[in-house]
Formats: sequence, structure tokens, C-alpha cells
Amino acid sequence: PLEGEPVVTKHRISPLLDTELPTLLRARDANHLVMLGVATSGCILSSVRIAADLDYRITLIEDACADSDSDTHSFLMTKLFPRQCTIATADALVSALD
Repeated sequence: PLEGEPVVTKHRISPLLDTELPTLLRARDANHLVMLGVATSGCILSSVRIAADLDYRITLIEDACADSDSDTHSFLMTKLFPRQCTIATADALVSALD
């Protein structure tokens, strides 16, 4: 990290639980989270559910997430997550940022 940049140490599956991350996000008036990562059925699932409960808008980058069980990954991306977040691709995210 750069000098002065916050470092959040995770103690649970989700970085939004029992850390200073929600406070840091609120201090920056963040209301939209973009998520990606490993363990779709673990960290991503927990983080999406908690972020939704905290009233964040969420964009989940499907092709930048993975799970050891491809059927579970597919189920979450097509059946569960669309109820709480927008599913997008990495290309769509890059295009939106341009």
C-alpha cells in the first residue's frame, strides 16, 4: 500500500463484517461496490449478502470470480446474485470506466 492508504485486515469471510471497511466506505460516501474474487460460494456470497443488507448497490464481475465447483458458481451467478446485484463482465466494466 501507498503511504497513508488504509489497509483492512479481514477476520471473517466477508471484509464487510467486523472490519473498518464499512466505516471507510461511508467516509468516502461510497454507495456502489464492484466485487470480484475467488470462492464465489464463500467470500463473494458472504460479501454480496452483507453489502446488500447494508444497502450498497453492487456490481459483480462474473468472469473475474471463480469457485472450485462450477455448478455452484453458475447457480449463484444466474439464480441468486441477480436478485441483489448487477452481473457484468470485466470487458463491460472496463468499457464503462472509459
